Amino acid sequence: MARRQGNQSELTYRQLKDLIVSGQLEPGERLVEAQIAEELGVSRTPVREALRRLLDEHLISRDSTGALTVHRATQREIEDIYTIREVLDGLAARLAARRISETDLLWMTETIETMRGAASDESGDVVAANLTFHDVLYGAAGNPRLTRMGQELRDFVRLFSREPLAAAGRAAEIAEEHEAILGALQEGDPDRAEEASRAHVRRARENLALAALNRSS
Repeated sequence: MARRQGNQSELTYRQLKDLIVSGQLEPGERLVEAQIAEELGVSRTPVREALRRLLDEHLISRDSTGALTVHRATQREIEDIYTIREVLDGLAARLAARRISETDLLWMTETIETMRGAASDESGDVVAANLTFHDVLYGAAGNPRLTRMGQELRDFVRLFSREPLAAAGRAAEIAEEHEAILGALQEGDPDRAEEASRAHVRRARENLALAALNRSS
């Protein structure tokens, strides 16, 4: 029985997390335990445990009334996250340059081709291709702890970056930036791989700030 409850708790957590990071549950949207349990077809216990984990990961937060809501990132949080992510992505690229396999290089090449095609018709495949590229990069680094840290940051970034990422112009730019990272990895150049990866994160931060400015004007 305990094993079954554990599996149900994990599944509920993953389902709810996917709804949040995919944008189906929007920042600021209220999360009611009983309502979620009914919609997912589970008891309230696994929902309660899932909400606790998501609260610990800062994907949800409490509003002024104490109610749980999908977290709305502050500008300070965004700046802090990108500062850390630049370092971690750069380290992942540096390590990957020494360890990456031909299979991983081919996989990354395919994601760039997918992104180029998606950029031409503004399809939702841009987001998926971008995630896959970075998953392969971190996996190639061969450091599980670094991978976990990077995944947590990327999940948080997805709370506020989907719209700028899916824009056709930005998608084409990302493909070019990924190409620069890939070229350094193919040549086994750790310094260039790290710099290309860090530059990519800096450009993402700049683009996000520009998108926010355009929305407010």
